[in-house]
Amino acid sequence: MTYILKAHFDVVENSLLALYKVQDNAGHNLHKGTPRERFISEFLKDHLPENVLIGTGEIIDHTSKSGGKRNQHDIILYRKNFPKLDFGAGISAFLVESVIATIEVKSKITKKDLKQAMVAAKNCKSLERTCLADKNGPHKNSLRPYNYVVAYGGKVKKIETVKGWIDKIKKELNIQDLAIGNNKKQAGAIDGIFILNKGFLFFGDMNQRDKNNKTQEIEWTYQASTEDNLLAFFLILIDVILGSEIKYEPLEKTYLSEYELENLKYFYKDSEESKK
Repeated sequence: MTYILKAHFDVVENSLLALYKVQDNAGHNLHKGTPRERFISEFLKDHLPENVLIGTGEIIDHTSKSGGKRNQHDIILYRKNFPKLDFGAGISAFLVESVIATIEVKSKITKKDLKQAMVAAKNCKSLERTCLADKNGPHKNSLRPYNYVVAYGGKVKKIETVKGWIDKIKKELNIQDLAIGNNKKQAGAIDGIFILNKGFLFFGDMNQRDKNNKTQEIEWTYQASTEDNLLAFFLILIDVILGSEIKYEPLEKTYLSEYELENLKYFYKDSEESKK
Protein backbone atom coordinates (compact mmCIF):
# COMPACT_ATOMS: atom_id res chain seq x y z
CA MET A 1 0.00 0.00 0.00
CA THR A 2 1.34 3.44 -0.97
CA TYR A 3 1.70 6.08 1.74
CA ILE A 4 -0.66 9.03 1.26
CA LEU A 5 2.18 11.60 1.23
CA LYS A 6 3.96 9.78 -1.59
CA ALA A 7 0.79 9.30 -3.62
CA HIS A 8 -0.23 12.93 -3.16
CA PHE A 9 3.08 14.55 -4.07
CA ASP A 10 3.72 12.27 -7.02
CA VAL A 11 0.40 13.50 -8.45
CA VAL A 12 1.26 17.14 -7.70
CA GLU A 13 4.72 16.75 -9.28
CA ASN A 14 3.23 15.35 -12.48
CA SER A 15 0.53 18.03 -12.44
CA LEU A 16 3.08 20.83 -12.23
CA LEU A 17 4.99 19.44 -15.19
CA ALA A 18 1.81 18.94 -17.23
CA LEU A 19 0.67 22.53 -16.60
CA TYR A 20 4.14 23.80 -17.50
CA LYS A 21 4.06 21.92 -20.81
CA VAL A 22 0.54 23.21 -21.61
CA GLN A 23 1.68 26.81 -21.13
CA ASP A 24 4.73 26.08 -23.27
CA ASN A 25 2.39 25.73 -26.29
CA ALA A 26 1.42 29.42 -26.09
CA GLY A 27 2.81 31.61 -28.86
CA HIS A 28 3.57 34.70 -26.77
CA ASN A 29 5.61 34.93 -23.59
CA LEU A 30 2.87 36.97 -21.87
CA HIS A 31 0.50 34.03 -22.25
CA LYS A 32 2.90 31.48 -20.85
CA GLY A 33 3.02 32.69 -17.28
CA THR A 34 6.14 31.80 -15.31
CA PRO A 35 7.33 28.59 -13.66
CA ARG A 36 7.69 30.54 -10.42
CA GLU A 37 4.06 31.66 -10.39
CA ARG A 38 2.83 28.16 -11.13
CA PHE A 39 5.03 26.67 -8.41
CA ILE A 40 3.73 29.20 -5.88
CA SER A 41 0.05 28.77 -6.73
CA GLU A 42 0.00 25.01 -7.24
CA PHE A 43 2.38 23.89 -4.51
CA LEU A 44 3.48 26.40 -1.89
CA LYS A 45 0.16 28.16 -1.22
CA ASP A 46 -1.65 24.84 -0.86
CA HIS A 47 0.89 23.13 1.38
CA LEU A 48 2.55 25.68 3.68
CA PRO A 49 1.25 26.47 7.20
CA GLU A 50 -0.37 29.82 7.95
CA ASN A 51 2.59 31.06 10.00
CA VAL A 52 4.87 30.89 6.94
CA LEU A 53 4.29 33.52 4.25
CA ILE A 54 5.52 33.73 0.65
CA GLY A 55 7.25 36.80 -0.74
CA THR A 56 9.69 37.95 -3.39
CA GLY A 57 12.43 40.55 -3.22
CA GLU A 58 15.59 41.28 -1.24
CA ILE A 59 16.95 40.13 2.10
CA ILE A 60 18.63 42.69 4.36
CA ASP A 61 20.40 42.84 7.70
CA HIS A 62 20.96 45.69 10.16
CA THR A 63 24.04 46.86 8.24
CA SER A 64 22.35 47.06 4.79
CA LYS A 65 22.68 50.44 3.08
CA SER A 66 20.18 52.34 0.93
CA GLY A 67 20.79 51.58 -2.74
CA GLY A 68 23.27 48.83 -1.91
CA LYS A 69 23.68 45.97 -4.36
CA ARG A 70 21.57 42.99 -3.28
CA ASN A 71 20.24 39.81 -4.83
CA GLN A 72 16.63 39.45 -5.93
CA HIS A 73 15.12 36.14 -4.80
CA ASP A 74 12.30 34.40 -6.71
CA ILE A 75 10.61 33.06 -3.59
CA ILE A 76 11.24 33.92 0.06
CA LEU A 77 9.59 31.93 2.83
CA TYR A 78 9.43 34.08 5.94
CA ARG A 79 7.92 34.09 9.41
CA LYS A 80 4.58 35.80 9.73
CA ASN A 81 5.44 37.56 13.00
CA PHE A 82 8.23 39.73 11.55
CA PRO A 83 8.06 43.17 9.88
CA LYS A 84 9.23 43.82 6.31
CA LEU A 85 9.80 46.79 4.00
CA ASP A 86 7.31 47.21 1.15
CA PHE A 87 8.84 48.63 -2.06
CA GLY A 88 5.60 48.34 -4.04
CA ALA A 89 4.60 46.12 -6.99
CA GLY A 90 4.78 43.06 -4.76
CA ILE A 91 8.50 43.52 -4.03
CA SER A 92 9.71 43.70 -0.43
CA ALA A 93 12.85 43.65 1.68
CA PHE A 94 12.87 41.01 4.41
CA LEU A 95 14.90 41.05 7.61
CA VAL A 96 17.33 38.13 7.51
CA GLU A 97 16.14 36.96 10.94
CA SER A 98 12.65 36.40 9.49
CA VAL A 99 13.70 34.34 6.49
CA ILE A 100 13.32 30.57 6.70
CA ALA A 101 14.32 29.70 3.13
CA THR A 102 14.68 30.98 -0.40
CA ILE A 103 13.67 29.09 -3.55
CA GLU A 104 14.92 29.85 -7.04
CA VAL A 105 12.62 28.35 -9.69
CA LYS A 106 14.09 27.58 -13.11
CA SER A 107 12.59 26.28 -16.33
CA LYS A 108 15.78 24.35 -17.07
CA ILE A 109 18.71 23.72 -14.77
CA THR A 110 22.01 24.93 -16.27
CA LYS A 111 25.47 25.46 -14.83
CA LYS A 112 25.18 29.20 -15.45
CA ASP A 113 21.87 29.46 -13.57
CA LEU A 114 23.20 27.29 -10.77
CA LYS A 115 26.21 29.57 -10.34
CA GLN A 116 23.95 32.62 -10.09
CA ALA A 117 21.81 30.83 -7.50
CA MET A 118 24.88 29.82 -5.49
CA VAL A 119 26.21 33.39 -5.47
CA ALA A 120 22.84 34.63 -4.18
CA ALA A 121 22.72 31.84 -1.58
CA LYS A 122 26.26 32.58 -0.36
CA ASN A 123 25.41 36.28 0.00
CA CYS A 124 22.20 35.40 1.84
CA LYS A 125 23.99 33.17 4.34
CA SER A 126 26.69 35.79 4.97
CA LEU A 127 24.22 38.44 6.17
CA GLU A 128 24.77 39.47 9.79
CA ARG A 129 22.09 38.39 12.21
CA THR A 130 21.18 40.13 15.46
CA CYS A 131 20.22 36.90 17.21
CA LEU A 132 21.05 33.22 17.28
CA ALA A 133 19.03 30.18 18.15
CA ASP A 134 18.57 29.38 21.82
CA LYS A 135 22.09 28.61 23.08
CA ASN A 136 20.71 25.61 24.95
CA GLY A 137 18.59 24.35 22.07
CA PRO A 138 19.34 21.73 19.42
CA HIS A 139 19.52 24.27 16.58
CA LYS A 140 22.23 26.57 17.93
CA ASN A 141 23.59 28.92 15.23
CA SER A 142 21.17 27.51 12.63
CA LEU A 143 19.25 30.68 11.84
CA ARG A 144 20.94 31.18 8.47
CA PRO A 145 18.30 30.83 5.75
CA TYR A 146 18.22 27.66 3.70
CA ASN A 147 18.48 28.03 -0.07
CA TYR A 148 16.99 25.72 -2.68
CA VAL A 149 16.64 25.44 -6.46
CA VAL A 150 13.62 23.82 -8.14
CA ALA A 151 13.73 23.15 -11.89
CA TYR A 152 11.14 21.86 -14.31
CA GLY A 153 13.78 20.10 -16.39
CA GLY A 154 17.19 20.39 -17.97
CA LYS A 155 19.54 18.73 -20.41
CA VAL A 156 21.53 17.00 -17.67
CA LYS A 157 21.19 13.23 -17.91
CA LYS A 158 22.67 12.42 -14.51
CA ILE A 159 22.28 14.01 -11.08
CA GLU A 160 26.00 13.38 -10.62
CA THR A 161 26.60 16.03 -13.30
CA VAL A 162 24.91 18.66 -11.12
CA LYS A 163 27.07 17.59 -8.17
CA GLY A 164 30.13 18.17 -10.36
CA TRP A 165 28.90 21.68 -11.16
CA ILE A 166 28.46 22.40 -7.46
CA ASP A 167 32.00 21.26 -6.63
CA LYS A 168 33.54 23.43 -9.38
CA ILE A 169 31.48 26.50 -8.43
CA LYS A 170 32.28 26.07 -4.72
CA LYS A 171 35.99 25.98 -5.51
CA GLU A 172 35.74 28.96 -7.87
CA LEU A 173 33.81 31.09 -5.35
CA ASN A 174 35.68 29.76 -2.28
CA ILE A 175 32.46 28.61 -0.62
CA GLN A 176 32.90 26.87 2.73
CA ASP A 177 30.26 24.77 4.48
CA LEU A 178 28.95 26.14 7.80
CA ALA A 179 28.87 24.63 11.28
CA ILE A 180 25.44 24.80 12.94
CA GLY A 181 25.96 22.94 16.22
CA ASN A 182 25.60 19.33 17.33
CA ASN A 183 28.43 18.45 14.93
CA LYS A 184 26.17 19.24 11.99
CA LYS A 185 26.85 21.38 8.95
CA GLN A 186 24.86 23.54 6.59
CA ALA A 187 25.84 24.11 2.98
CA GLY A 188 27.70 27.36 2.40
CA ALA A 189 25.42 28.14 -0.55
CA ILE A 190 22.70 25.93 -2.09
CA ASP A 191 21.20 23.34 0.29
CA GLY A 192 19.26 21.34 -2.29
CA ILE A 193 18.36 21.05 -5.97
CA PHE A 194 15.13 19.37 -7.09
CA ILE A 195 14.49 18.59 -10.76
CA LEU A 196 10.91 17.47 -11.34
CA ASN A 197 10.58 13.98 -12.80
CA LYS A 198 14.37 13.65 -12.88
CA GLY A 199 15.88 13.60 -9.39
CA PHE A 200 17.21 15.64 -6.49
CA LEU A 201 20.43 16.47 -4.67
CA PHE A 202 20.41 17.46 -0.99
CA PHE A 203 23.22 18.57 1.32
CA GLY A 204 23.52 16.18 4.26
CA ASP A 205 22.02 12.78 4.98
CA MET A 206 18.30 13.69 5.38
CA ASN A 207 18.43 11.80 8.71
CA GLN A 208 18.78 8.54 6.80
CA ARG A 209 22.15 6.82 6.95
CA ASP A 210 23.84 4.76 4.26
CA LYS A 211 23.35 1.25 5.65
CA ASN A 212 26.27 -0.06 3.57
CA ASN A 213 28.73 2.52 4.86
CA LYS A 214 28.42 3.52 8.52
CA THR A 215 31.86 5.09 8.93
CA GLN A 216 32.24 7.84 6.32
CA GLU A 217 30.51 11.19 6.71
CA ILE A 218 27.76 11.81 4.15
CA GLU A 219 28.21 15.11 2.31
CA TRP A 220 25.27 14.99 -0.13
CA THR A 221 22.28 12.71 -0.64
CA TYR A 222 20.91 12.26 -4.16
CA GLN A 223 18.37 10.26 -6.09
CA ALA A 224 17.68 9.87 -9.80
CA SER A 225 13.96 9.19 -10.16
CA THR A 226 10.84 10.24 -12.04
CA GLU A 227 8.98 10.48 -8.74
CA ASP A 228 9.46 11.39 -5.06
CA ASN A 229 11.28 14.66 -5.89
CA LEU A 230 8.52 16.99 -4.72
CA LEU A 231 7.85 14.67 -1.78
CA ALA A 232 11.50 14.93 -0.72
CA PHE A 233 11.34 18.72 -0.95
CA PHE A 234 8.14 18.82 1.13
CA LEU A 235 9.67 16.61 3.84
CA ILE A 236 12.75 18.83 3.97
CA LEU A 237 10.59 21.97 4.24
CA ILE A 238 8.71 20.37 7.17
CA ASP A 239 12.01 19.83 8.98
CA VAL A 240 13.25 23.36 8.21
CA ILE A 241 9.98 25.02 9.28
CA LEU A 242 9.77 23.02 12.50
CA GLY A 243 13.41 23.81 13.22
CA SER A 244 12.70 27.52 12.85
CA GLU A 245 10.22 27.47 15.75
CA ILE A 246 12.85 28.21 18.38
CA LYS A 247 13.69 30.75 21.04
CA TYR A 248 16.06 33.56 20.11
CA GLU A 249 19.17 34.64 21.99
CA PRO A 250 19.82 38.34 21.21
CA LEU A 251 23.34 39.41 20.33
CA GLU A 252 25.02 42.68 21.26
CA LYS A 253 24.31 44.24 17.88
CA THR A 254 20.65 44.99 17.22
CA TYR A 255 18.69 47.10 14.77
CA LEU A 256 18.18 49.66 17.56
CA SER A 257 21.88 49.93 18.38
CA GLU A 258 22.88 50.31 14.74
CA TYR A 259 21.14 53.65 14.22
CA GLU A 260 21.79 56.99 15.96
CA LEU A 261 18.72 59.21 15.82
CA GLU A 262 19.35 62.94 15.86
CA ASN A 263 17.92 65.53 18.28
CA LEU A 264 16.91 63.05 20.94
CA LYS A 265 15.87 64.49 24.32
CA TYR A 266 15.24 62.67 27.58
CA PHE A 267 13.10 62.80 30.69
CA TYR A 268 14.97 61.65 33.76
CA LYS A 269 13.26 60.06 36.71
CA ASP A 270 12.22 62.53 39.42
CA SER A 271 13.58 65.51 37.48
CA GLU A 272 11.73 68.81 37.57
CA GLU A 273 11.24 68.72 33.78
CA SER A 274 9.41 65.39 33.94
CA LYS A 275 6.94 66.77 36.48
CA LYS A 276 5.68 69.54 34.19
